[in-house]
Amino acid sequence: MPELLQQYLVFLVLTFLLCSTANTLIWRSFSSEVRGILDWLMLFFLVVAGLTLLILGTIGFMGHFNVAAQIAATLVVFGFGGLRLPFLGRHFQIGSLEAWNKLRHLIFRQQTQAHSEWVYALFGFLILFGAVELFNAFVQYPWEYDSLAYHLPIVIEWVKSESLWNIFYAAWGGPLGYYPSHHELLLSWLVLPFGNDYLVNVMNFLVLGVMVVAVYKILIELGLKEFLAWLGSALVMMMPVFLGQLGTSQVDVLLALGVLLSWYYLLRTHKRQDGQLLMPVSLSMALVLGTKYLGLFYGLPIFLVFLCLVRQ
Repeated sequence: MPELLQQYLVFLVLTFLLCSTANTLIWRSFSSEVRGILDWLMLFFLVVAGLTLLILGTIGFMGHFNVAAQIAATLVVFGFGGLRLPFLGRHFQIGSLEAWNKLRHLIFRQQTQAHSEWVYALFGFLILFGAVELFNAFVQYPWEYDSLAYHLPIVIEWVKSESLWNIFYAAWGGPLGYYPSHHELLLSWLVLPFGNDYLVNVMNFLVLGVMVVAVYKILIELGLKEFLAWLGSALVMMMPVFLGQLGTSQVDVLLALGVLLSWYYLLRTHKRQDGQLLMPVSLSMALVLGTKYLGLFYGLPIFLVFLCLVRQ
């Protein structure tokens, strides 16, 4: 038990540094796009995912896929992205403390605005169902076939070999390259500090939470009223394919979220008529292309629209 508490402490500190860096980068580079807490949430997810892939990808390809390297790489990233370094230029004037204060003011400003009680009623079933599934995710070991067959074995292979260069081989399916898959790398953040799969069932809760927001924001950008946008978001989340992947390590929801975020930031880029959001578009497309091979099919029209916007 003391060892497990130490592992949780390491995980929480690393995650806090990662989140601090992501929040600081958002306020440095995308503050004009943060019109509310929902805008911040989508950017926050993308930047956290991007930083996680950067950290774990770097140490994995260098052959040091272990907790010590994860700690060192996170500290380096926090040093450049989370600390206030004014001598490096105006983009480094904001540090993590100032960024958290900006977020606190944003939340306070949003709380003072009028809220619609029907939003909570609309998502009541989802909240109740999600709470039960979240409890099960914490106490239940991974059980879903795809997770046990090749998603988690890839992560365990990386952890055991301390490298991303080794390809997991399944006797019934041959070698599975998987790019390496972004989904497996994100899972690795939850596995490395423990050397175990305690938290792997939790990741899709975060993904689906951001997906609710992404669907709502897309519908708002398309001109729907707030009630209809929230209703559309709730109906999408009630689809069995999404509810069935809560509490599992399946990758389909991450792929769907990447597609939604890509189209949302393409819409925003078209409306803004500037290049401010090309980085979020690129990160979203990277999630799509690096999660499943099927992402190549969904990513092609996104990439073509992206090229058109860049040429404009």
